Amino acid sequence: MTKLSECLIILNFIGLKIEYLNNVHINYGFTDLLTGIKNDMYRKLYNLGVSEEILDSEKYRQFIAEEASEKFSLVHENFAKGIVDLYSFKQEYDDFFNSKCTENEFLREKILKFKKDNKHLINDLDWNEIIDLRNTILAHNLRDKNKSLANRNLTKFALLSLDYKKGLLYFIQMNTVYQNLKKDFGVEFQQAFIESIM
Repeated sequence: MTKLSECLIILNFIGLKIEYLNNVHINYGFTDLLTGIKNDMYRKLYNLGVSEEILDSEKYRQFIAEEASEKFSLVHENFAKGIVDLYSFKQEYDDFFNSKCTENEFLREKILKFKKDNKHLINDLDWNEIIDLRNTILAHNLRDKNKSLANRNLTKFALLSLDYKKGLLYFIQMNTVYQNLKKDFGVEFQQAFIESIM
C-alpha cells in the first residue's frame, strides 16, 4: 500500500468520527447541549404521534428530562473522545499528509494546494487548548507535566464543555477539512480502499 493510501485510510477513519460528532452536535441545535437533546426528544416523540398536550404533561416532561440527562452523559463522553480525535486527525494531517507521501508530482502539487487552501480552517483552532486537554484530562491521568493535579486543565475542560458553541466550532472546522479532503481526493480515497482490501 502506498504512503498516501495509508494516510488517507487513517484520515478517513478519524474523519468519519469527527463527521458523526459534528452532525450529532448540529442536530441538537446551537443552544446548550442538554436543551438541544431535550428538544430533539420532544420533536421525535411528537413526530411519532404523541400530542403536544401529553408532551407538556408533568409525566412526559419528567421522562424527557431523565432520558435527556442519560443521553447527555453519552454525548458528552463522545465529545471528550472527539477532542482526542481532533488532535489525532491533525497529527496525521501534519505529519504524513504531505508532499513526501507520494512520488507523483501531480499529487504532490495537489496536496500542497489542498493544505494551503485549508490552512485557515486548521489554524483557527486553539491547538494548545486541545493538546492540553488531550494530554492531561482525556488521554492520561489528570496530571500536568509537573506531575501535579491538572487543575487549570480541569477548569479549561469544564468551560469548553459548557461553551457549546466553541466546542461545536472545533468539530465544524475539522469536519470541513475532512469533507474537502473527500471531495478533492475522491479518486485517491477509492484507490486507497481498493489497496486496503487487496
